[in-house]
Amino acid sequence: MIPAERAPILSDKHQRVVDEYFLDYNKAAAMKRAGYAYNYCNQPGNVFDRQDVSRAIEKRQQMLAKKHEVTASWVIEKWKEVVESSIGDVLVIEDDGTAYLDLNKATPALLSSLSEYTVDEFTEGTGSGKKKGKRVRIKLHDKLKALDAIAKNLGMFTEKLQISGTVDLVGRIQQGRERARLIEENSLEDV
Repeated sequence: MIPAERAPILSDKHQRVVDEYFLDYNKAAAMKRAGYAYNYCNQPGNVFDRQDVSRAIEKRQQMLAKKHEVTASWVIEKWKEVVESSIGDVLVIEDDGTAYLDLNKATPALLSSLSEYTVDEFTEGTGSGKKKGKRVRIKLHDKLKALDAIAKNLGMFTEKLQISGTVDLVGRIQQGRERARLIEENSLEDV
């Protein structure tokens, strides 16, 4: 966390790009809206990798998290709700095999896990046998994506290959030269 007395002081243009970034979290678009040249916008690292800009973004994120009481535990809990939600909790299957969804049984967690709810009205048949019907489509948020987000947050997966140990480059070069010398000596003895 950045102490208040060490908060970064930004130029007006850098402050504007930080403000613009929080509109849609798109670095290139934020730079464009802040007045940077088009070619420069394609390389957002030039601005966003600056220590003062990245610290200002981090400070703003911390302030927003505190203001809205968002913690890592809260985020993980919401992801868990997505993973644990089941449309089966509201699915009613009749004796004749037909099924319908009784959303009156839906919990708030299930309702917040819905990413799409669409009702299509249609007409079936013609003439006097014509019947009106409704087709309901419900889609839940991606459970695998939520599980992946939880796992990454808890450090269960690493994004980068981590190599540990030491490499003695000089020693390895000397060993290689020694092997090459021995091979050369053996090939000369065979002649």
